Amino acid sequence: MTELLQKVENGTVLLKYSHYRTGEPLSFKATTKHNGKVLKNRPESNVYAFYDLGEQEWKSIYKNTITEFIEVGSL
Repeated sequence: MTELLQKVENGTVLLKYSHYRTGEPLSFKATTKHNGKVLKNRPESNVYAFYDLGEQEWKSIYKNTITEFIEVGSL
């Protein structure tokens, strides 16, 4: 997960995960940069915060639900 956290601090990823209750596959374009500030998640944390660029809101995602991430650009 360290690679994911580094990529979202420096750019944007397509984050794929499953809903924590239903298992439904979900995804969004994620970053931790917003309004000129970078949110730093701790790798040992069970929940990560990401900014959803499409919905323009912060989301909390359980680490164990993340299935894949694809780098899509830098900010």
